[in-house]
Amino acid sequence: MSIKTSIVSGEAAETDSEDDSSDITNAFTKMAASIPGEIVNGEDSESDTDSTPNKTPKIVDKPVETSANPLPPKKKFDSLLHKKLCENNTTVYKNMNNFFTSHANDANLSLNHTDRQLMKSQLTLQAALNSLRLLHTNSVAIKNKLRNIVVDDNYLDNLVITKN
Repeated sequence: MSIKTSIVSGEAAETDSEDDSSDITNAFTKMAASIPGEIVNGEDSESDTDSTPNKTPKIVDKPVETSANPLPPKKKFDSLLHKKLCENNTTVYKNMNNFFTSHANDANLSLNHTDRQLMKSQLTLQAALNSLRLLHTNSVAIKNKLRNIVVDDNYLDNLVITKN
């Protein structure tokens, strides 16, 4: 491998970033050439407090050229085998879509039915809870009345149990 030395007249870049910036500038000008419009060269001020108003690049709209060929592009594979393959792929896609949609709909109906049954069960349990609370309240009241009758009136002392 040989090293070739060349001497270039002019001022050398102070940092590596200046070398890179020229590559970026060249790439930008190549890219800008492909975009319709006009770019005004110049350097913008480096601070926001300059007394000169900011100058934005002037962009001139140019009409976009359209191709005169309205025909659609020719397919790369236009044989009978490829047509049948596309038809079969479409059929498989539709069948799989219908299959998964029907299973999703069946699962949805099943979940809705289960939800309705759970709601009925919840209503039944709430009604049973209310009945049990009422039963508890009534049983406590009966217990208190029986206690009052038995304890306060000495009802048990008046009973005589005979053995035969």
